[in-house]
Amino acid sequence: MKFGSPRSHLYGGVVVDELGEEGISSSRNAVLASLLADTYLPSSNELVAENRSSGIPAMLAVARRRGLPRPNFRSSISSFVVTMARSELLNPEVRRWIAGLHAHLPTPTHEIALAMLRENYLTNEMLRQWAPDRDTSTSALWPVKT
Repeated sequence: MKFGSPRSHLYGGVVVDELGEEGISSSRNAVLASLLADTYLPSSNELVAENRSSGIPAMLAVARRRGLPRPNFRSSISSFVVTMARSELLNPEVRRWIAGLHAHLPTPTHEIALAMLRENYLTNEMLRQWAPDRDTSTSALWPVKT
């Protein structure tokens, strides 16, 4: 396995493509993390660090709500880099295009799927990065006709 690839390991066996999944957490220095989680910033009620594994899931949730592409995580032996896109999948122009389709879109996942298709191509795996679960991404790509 090439270090720095999406499957590369972070500390504690966590891999980059698992980042943001519920229950995925690892601290390189558990004692330091615990101390920082109990230390307040000077003249503040805010903790230095929360140590609750909510940072990346919160970042992904905000990106999803704003129609931004999923951040790219890159890990190497000496660094961890997160790259966020500057443009939205669902910018005003794309939202006008979707509205012009006059399609009944029951979920935000359907809108994201259309935006991704407009710009490029779309696979179930790509959409799963933004859908709340596998069934939602599959149903957005393969609507059931009744």
